[in-house]
Amino acid sequence: MTEREEQADDLAQSVTISVGELLRQSRESKQRSLREVADALCLTEDKITALEADDYSLFSARIYVRGYLHNYARYLQIDSAEVLAAFELQVPRGTRLTNAPQPGAITSGGFGSSSSSLNRPRQPSKKNRLRLVVLLVATALIILFLTSTFLPSSVNTSDDPPGFLNGAAIDHTLQSGPPRPAISVANNNMSAEIPLENTNITAAAESSFPAETGVSIDASFSFTDDCLTDIRDMDGTKLVYDLKAAGSHLTLTLTQPVKVFLNNATAVQLHLNGTPYPFPRRGPVARFELDPVQISALLSSGSKPGNNENGDPPSGSQASPIKDSAP
Repeated sequence: MTEREEQADDLAQSVTISVGELLRQSRESKQRSLREVADALCLTEDKITALEADDYSLFSARIYVRGYLHNYARYLQIDSAEVLAAFELQVPRGTRLTNAPQPGAITSGGFGSSSSSLNRPRQPSKKNRLRLVVLLVATALIILFLTSTFLPSSVNTSDDPPGFLNGAAIDHTLQSGPPRPAISVANNNMSAEIPLENTNITAAAESSFPAETGVSIDASFSFTDDCLTDIRDMDGTKLVYDLKAAGSHLTLTLTQPVKVFLNNATAVQLHLNGTPYPFPRRGPVARFELDPVQISALLSSGSKPGNNENGDPPSGSQASPIKDSAP
């Protein structure tokens, strides 16, 4: 048996406290604070506290622990060789650097028992953390799937006319309040008309313009192809909102100005009091206004409202009763 082994064996049979406890008691007996020791050893107070608690989990390698214990013992003027020998018995080589085993009473087996460890809860391993994360993600996905499958989804309905291309089909559920009385509608659709699904059409019927005007005209629309037709009064109340099929007709008795939107204007012919009149359009789409007062005045004077043969508004002082309402 070598001299160092004999010293370690003597130390194991004479010491009943751990290495960290020995250092702590020695520091307190010399009235040194943790801050003083930390500054002297160039360590943090947390690491000094860990060394005194035999908690080596803050250190990355065994060689660093031995170095810190050696310096700490020299600072306290303790035999560093005896401290390191006690550390080797307390934490044998190959042992993971965690909380060191607490020493027991002196027995024939030496300084404590390597199998008696601190009764502290084990930290969850990385594998257990990963399993927990996967479980939480799977639970969230299941809840999201059940929510999107069984809960009804809300549907937004806009009052503005959609930007349709030529003859594009639509599927809207329109439910508007009673419109202001504006026109009388005589809808003479043929049986080939294609109705919109889930569309409620509300039209104002049999009304008269304010008594001070008493002016009305008949506006007749003929459709050679499917066309979304949206007619509203100047306040924006819907009077007609329908997808007119090819071959259908729509006749209105206008008593006040209205706004007209046609998404397939090339397939629509407009007649005012039985006379065909052009209307302004931009490509396949048309947005314009019909003013019965101006139209009636022009009809009484023998003039034709609307655009000329080139599709341009009439020139001169003669104002067109059909106004382009495009923004």
